[in-house]
Amino acid sequence: MVAYAMKIGKRVVTAVRRNSAGTRRVLRWMMKALVGVEVCLLMLLYVVLVFSDRIPIAGLAALCLIWIARWVTTGTLSARTPMDMPVLAILILVPVSLYASVDWTLSLPKVYGIILGVALFYALVNWIHTTREVWLAALLVVLTSVAFALLGLVGTDWSESKLFALPQIYGRLPHLIRGIPRSLGGGFHPNGIGGTLIFFVPVLVSLLLASRDLKCTQCVANNLLLRVWRAWHPHILAGCLLLTLFTLILTKSRASFIGVAVGLLALGIWWDRRFLWAIPATALGLFVAVQVWGREALAEFALRIDTVGGGITGTIQGRMEVWQRAIYMIQDFPYTGIGIGTFDKVANAMYPFFILGPDAKVTHAHNTLLEAGVDLGIPGLVAYVALLACFAFAAWRVYHTLSDRPLQALIVGLACGMLAHQVFGLTDAFLLGTKPGMVMWAFLGLVAALYVHRNSLRRELEEGLSSETS
Repeated sequence: MVAYAMKIGKRVVTAVRRNSAGTRRVLRWMMKALVGVEVCLLMLLYVVLVFSDRIPIAGLAALCLIWIARWVTTGTLSARTPMDMPVLAILILVPVSLYASVDWTLSLPKVYGIILGVALFYALVNWIHTTREVWLAALLVVLTSVAFALLGLVGTDWSESKLFALPQIYGRLPHLIRGIPRSLGGGFHPNGIGGTLIFFVPVLVSLLLASRDLKCTQCVANNLLLRVWRAWHPHILAGCLLLTLFTLILTKSRASFIGVAVGLLALGIWWDRRFLWAIPATALGLFVAVQVWGREALAEFALRIDTVGGGITGTIQGRMEVWQRAIYMIQDFPYTGIGIGTFDKVANAMYPFFILGPDAKVTHAHNTLLEAGVDLGIPGLVAYVALLACFAFAAWRVYHTLSDRPLQALIVGLACGMLAHQVFGLTDAFLLGTKPGMVMWAFLGLVAALYVHRNSLRRELEEGLSSETS
């Protein structure tokens, strides 16, 4: 019986070897189908998380089955990336933070967000192999910017007391989205929408500037979306950019304005080195402004960014007190953190606010790096910084490996979008696992996929160029 089984096994192995090309095609088709199911499932679970703060057990089980199916069909759970170690460290620290948490109802939504973010990261890494898939992913990024802009227009709790008043606009915007869990006004916070949209602005501008070089002739066959993209991409990009900027301006988030300005400045320097003159010009303008209005007045104006309807939370004294409490938490809980998402509860119980008052509602540390240390301890802060460093390294390597100008524009746009968000994070914060943070994981995954497959993409581009010249 054993000998018969071994003989059958040898025949199967021989048949697989003889038809290795056919086997690879079948596996490739299975992987494409798997990726399609995974992306659709992630989108569905994300919508559920936004409106319910939880993910059904069935959804998590389906994600596990997809990973098992990928392992069976490819022999590996995922392609390796430079960001694997920081991502693994964050995943290991999440249960430690959950153990330290004083309120799981606050922590579990962030844990679900991290799980979805990591799943999206690896879904992109294992999907993108060719230039066709790269531009499909870029198109999805563009369409996602429109989705967030539209959601912001109909679901944000607008503030008419900051910076400027536009009652003729705010009064006409419908408020269709309500009942967001833990939302003070029932909708989205303006700074959350602003901090999300600044990811997309540099990408849209970079692709728009490179639109004349964007041909995609080698990757549009048999794909309706890419054919439409190839024919209309300048108009699509311009329309998406205008809508995104319009919503961003309505948020009146000064941290977002500063972040997107820095991101666009970095993008401008890449396109034309003459934009370097903007740096000393800005420094001179700040010096003049300090002399005219005073340092404290300018700092007060810059920091009053996070409070809908104003309040002391956004003043210099209030912000410094929040940062001070965050440093105390990191000192007292250096290895585990206080538990992700529990800043407000722990601060009011153990580190009461004196300037803001004992009943102040401060949900995070108002600094991304401090928040990472508060939530996951110093190891989590190190892992987060390492993740950003690996992102920068991967983007730099891919940029110098691929000589295609539109792809380079995409890479620089993604890097400048990440830079804009990190500048935003100096005075505001997206917690690891927060719902808009899925965009950050998407940017990380897209750059990681380009890095992993950079050599095959370069060969594909060289073959396409040689076929065009011949």
